[in-house]
Amino acid sequence: MPAQDWRAIADALAEACTKISQTELVSLQGASGRILAKPLLASKPIPATTHAVMDGYALGSSPPGQYRLLEGPCDTLGIEEASIVMAGSTIPRGTASVILARHVHVDDHRLSVTRALNKDNIRRVGEEAKQGDALLPVNTRLDARHIALASASGVGTLVVRKRPRLALVGLHESINAFPHLGIMQAMLNSPALRTTIAGVVRGSHLQELLRKLAVNHDLIVVVAESLDAETGPLATSILALGGTTKLYRAALKPAKPLVFGRIEQAQILGLAGTSYATTVAAHLFLQPMLRQLVGLPKSADFLPVQAAFSRSKEAGRAEALPAKIALNDSGLTATLAGRFGQLRALADMDGFAMVPASLGDIKEGTVLQFKKLSFPLV
Repeated sequence: MPAQDWRAIADALAEACTKISQTELVSLQGASGRILAKPLLASKPIPATTHAVMDGYALGSSPPGQYRLLEGPCDTLGIEEASIVMAGSTIPRGTASVILARHVHVDDHRLSVTRALNKDNIRRVGEEAKQGDALLPVNTRLDARHIALASASGVGTLVVRKRPRLALVGLHESINAFPHLGIMQAMLNSPALRTTIAGVVRGSHLQELLRKLAVNHDLIVVVAESLDAETGPLATSILALGGTTKLYRAALKPAKPLVFGRIEQAQILGLAGTSYATTVAAHLFLQPMLRQLVGLPKSADFLPVQAAFSRSKEAGRAEALPAKIALNDSGLTATLAGRFGQLRALADMDGFAMVPASLGDIKEGTVLQFKKLSFPLV
C-alpha cells in the first residue's frame, strides 16, 4: 500500500467517527472540561445590580465639588451628599460617580473633591448581558472562565455532551516493560472523556479482551511497539470477531502503519512505534478523532515558526521534529529539543515542528508549522 499524506489520513479517521449526541445535566462544580451541548443563556442580567467598581465614596453629583458625608448605609443620595461604598456593593439611588478615597479630603463630615473623573466607576445592571442573551455557543469546552460566567448569569447547571467511552490497551509480549501505556494514559486523562485503562496484554489474549471492551466502549485505542500491519494480532483479532479493518501508511517520520477497525459500534485505532512515535501519532491522528467524538470543531492549532536550526532531509516524507519555541525579534522560532525519537526529547519539547514532505534540507529561517504538545489531547 503506498504511503499517504498524513493530513488526508487524519481527515479520514476523523470523518469515520460519529459525534456523541447524547447529553446530560451537570452542576457547575462538575462542568470543567466538559463540552457544552446547549447554548448558555443568561437567566438574569449581568451584572444583576448597579454597583461600585471599587472601594471609595459614592457622590450625588460628578466632581469636583463639596459634599456632606452621610453616616452609615443609605438608599438615596442628594446632589451634595456622599456615602462610603465597597467594591461590588449596590450603590445608592442618585449616585453620579464613585471615587477612590485617596482622591478626596474629609474634614468633619465634609468631603472635598478637587479633580474631575474620566469615568464614573459604576457597573450598571445588564450592561454585559440582558436576561435571555446568548453567552456561550454549543461545543464550548468549558473552563473556569465559562463557569464563572454561568454562575454570574444565575445558571446552576449546564447541559453537556455525554463523555465518549474509551478503552486503552497496551499490546506487548513483556507486560511488565511498556512505557507507552503511561504516556497515552496521560493524553487521555481528560474530563471530556471516560477512559478505561485495560492494561497490557499479549497478542494471544487480545481477541478476548477486544470482545469484552467492544460491548460498552465507543473507541478502543491500542498501542504497541509493532502491529505487524495486516497480519498482526490486532487486525486478525478484529477480523476474527466479525469486525472490519483498514490499514493506513503515512508518508511521515516517525510513523508506523495505523490500523483502524470496527467491531459493531466500537471503533478501534491501533498505534505503534516508540513512545515518541506513538505520541506523534496520537497528536496527528487520534486527536482529530477525539475532537470529532466530543463535538469540538476541527483543530487549527498549527502555528507558523521559523527554524532556528539546519537539518538534512530527504524530500517525499514529512517529519515531526521535537521542538522548543521562543519569541524574539524575528518572530516565533523553533529549535530542536533533544535527539529525534528520544524519551528525553518528549520531556524537553514544547511540541512538534512539522516539516512538509515536499521540503528538502532545512535551513535556518525556513518556515515550518508548529503543533503544541497536549496533555490531555482534548
